[in-house]
Amino acid sequence: KNRTFVRCLRSEADQPFNFVPKMQGGGGSISVWVCMVGGARGPLVIYSGKVDGPASVKIIEEALPSFIENKFESSNKNWMFSHDNAPLHRSKYTMK
Repeated sequence: KNRTFVRCLRSEADQPFNFVPKMQGGGGSISVWVCMVGGARGPLVIYSGKVDGPASVKIIEEALPSFIENKFESSNKNWMFSHDNAPLHRSKYTMK
């Protein structure tokens, strides 16, 4: 299970092309946040590393209001914010 076998000559056994590099935990993290409505897309926010509840709220607070102002008339309050139910979006901090 989860093994990779490589056939090679004995003289090639220690060559780098016989090894598959792996990093524990995936080796890094890049995430994106985007919003959309109808045919309109909001800003694409790219961030690296792990994001906790406060950082997630900050991203939304910085990106969402300008998108709403540009796509809806100021008198139109008929919009809804939803998320994909990821654990980060359900954290106690984020839900407050």
